[in-house]
Order: sequence, then C-alpha cells, then structure tokens
Amino acid sequence: MPSLFAELFDIRDAEPSVTQLRCATRGKNLGILDVILHGLDLDATDPRDKIFALLTFGEETSDVGNLTAEIRPDYTKSIARVFADFTRWWIATHRSLRILSAVHVSLGRTWQRLSQQSAFVEDLDHASWSLWHDGKNFWTRGTLALSPTVPYSASGDTFPDTSLLLQTRNPLELLLRGYEVGVIELIRPYPFYLKTAHVRSCGNPEGCQYNALHEAFVGLFDPLDSRGTWTSGIQQDRLKAFHRPDTAEETSEKSIDHFLTHNEYSSKTGAIGCHESCFFRTPDGADGLCPPAAREKDIIVVLHGGSVPYILRPSREEARSGDTSGAQYYFIGECYLQGYMHGRIIKEHQKENQSLSTRIFELV
Repeated sequence: MPSLFAELFDIRDAEPSVTQLRCATRGKNLGILDVILHGLDLDATDPRDKIFALLTFGEETSDVGNLTAEIRPDYTKSIARVFADFTRWWIATHRSLRILSAVHVSLGRTWQRLSQQSAFVEDLDHASWSLWHDGKNFWTRGTLALSPTVPYSASGDTFPDTSLLLQTRNPLELLLRGYEVGVIELIRPYPFYLKTAHVRSCGNPEGCQYNALHEAFVGLFDPLDSRGTWTSGIQQDRLKAFHRPDTAEETSEKSIDHFLTHNEYSSKTGAIGCHESCFFRTPDGADGLCPPAAREKDIIVVLHGGSVPYILRPSREEARSGDTSGAQYYFIGECYLQGYMHGRIIKEHQKENQSLSTRIFELV
C-alpha cells in the first residue's frame, strides 16, 4: 500500500473474519507538502497531477475552489511552471525554506549516489530549486532539513522576504536574501574511521564538533541500514538478519573490512562506492558535508528562513566571466557546515550591533 494512503486514512478490516473487506476513515491532517512527498510513490500519466490531484488532501489546500491562481489546477501551465509556482507559494505561505530540501528526493540529486552519474543542475529541464515529481518518498529520510522538525536553525529567527518572491519576472527564477559564509575548497571521502575516538567523547571542542557532524552523516547515509533509507525491502531484511558485533572494536574491524572490500571492487568494476565523497573543507578550516552534485569552488550560503546552509553555483555565464555581482545561481542543495548550523551568522552580527549585510541571490 502506498504510504500516502496509510498516512491519510485509518484502514482496518471491516470484519475480523473477512480480510478482503476493509473500511477507511479519514485519519490525521497533513500539510500539502507532506501529502505530495508521500504521493511520490504513486504513478501519474500527467506529472502535474502529483500536485493538482492531491490538493484536496492538504490541510491548507483542501478548499480547492478558493486557492490562489499560483497553485489552482491549471493544465495550460508547463510541468516545470506548475512545480516552480507551488514551491514559491509554499515558501511564501509557510515563511520557510524547508521545501528546498525536497530537491534531494529527486532522481539523480539524492545525498546517496544511486547511479554512476548524478544529475547536472545546469542541464535540468526545470528550476534547480524546485520540488519535482520523480523520486521516492522514503528518500525523504536521507535529508538534513525536509522533516517538519529539524535540530538546526542556521538562519536563526529570520524569515524569507516575501516581497522578493513576487519581484522576479521569470517564474522559473527565485529571489532569496541571505549571506555568503564560505566556499568549498576541497571535497574528499568522509573520514569515517579516522576520528571514531571523538564520536563517543565530547571532552574537547573538536570532539563535540565531529560528534555533531558524524550524527548528521549517519542520519543522511544510514551506513548500517538501520532505517532502510537507501535499500530495497529485500536488502533491508537481509541486512537486519546479519549479526552485528557487540563490541566497538569488532564493529570497527568489520566496518573497515567491509569498506576496503567494496573499495577494491569499485576500483576494478566502476561500481558505486559505499562511502560517498561528501566531506568538504573551507579555506578557513571549517568542515562540512555536501551532496554528490557539489563541486569545489561552489559557494555556501545561509538564506533567510533556512534551517540549514545551502550550496550554490554561479551560472555558466558568470562562471566564465568571473563576475558574480548580480549573478544567477544554480541551487545545488542543502549542506552541513561546522559552526553554522545554529544561527552563528545572525548571532555574530547581533552581538557586534552591526546591521546585517545581506545579499539577494537569484536562483535559476
């Protein structure tokens, strides 16, 4: 049964002895974004119906007849326009950038690389920042900030500037205010085994920082398959049946052996490695986690209303000219940046009684 039905309805057997007969009553109310994410597993001959057909089930969109023109069913709009309009409307309505993390539920843009080639944001047939209709609902577990409740607050108590959302002349562009806080200097495989001593001990600042980063890594990549984020049901059952050692030493030995075995196999066959090159460092020494689509020299920003930092890339024209003033940017996705997950950029300016020096980023 698709997860959407299980979330929306209380389904039970009508009679204990007749399992074929079932009755369904409306269960809990869900926000429209969560309805659409659960609906990713459904088939639709027209992708626009992955929004239009589900509006009636959303808590804030159930009165379809009174919806604004932005999200009211309109089949004269292109697929890209429908999803871009919905994304912009959701940001303005909820005063949050949570929906931007939904790009990581789309095929080719997940945190865990699922094929040899990730999607190139420069070649997408829709806005790089927009919710999209492909992907799987259970991939939502492998994001930093798509859950309704997250432990991060990178932009503090700020909200998106709703006036900016209406200023763009191109419906496939999005204007957001924020701060550039860094640039990716290098990307390498995650140091899973190099600092494990810090994970269980926060006796020093470095240990505490790595512990938080490691928890984010585990939440994203589910390396022991405890949640089945990236595996099929059959694989998950087999992995759950596998005996895991009781001691930390045995666990470490088996994990290293597993990593080396797959690393050797990958080098010979071109298969996807178990551990993605997701660990980056900025010029000032801050560490972080980035999705596979990220590249060195991409910039890191904190945007008003965002609970996590994000990665942007200047469009091809600006990248060639080297002039990024007034540039357009591709939205690569969310990221984890050490020291910036809990409003540091906001607190620093408030502490120094400085006016916030923000920029407007134009996303395409």
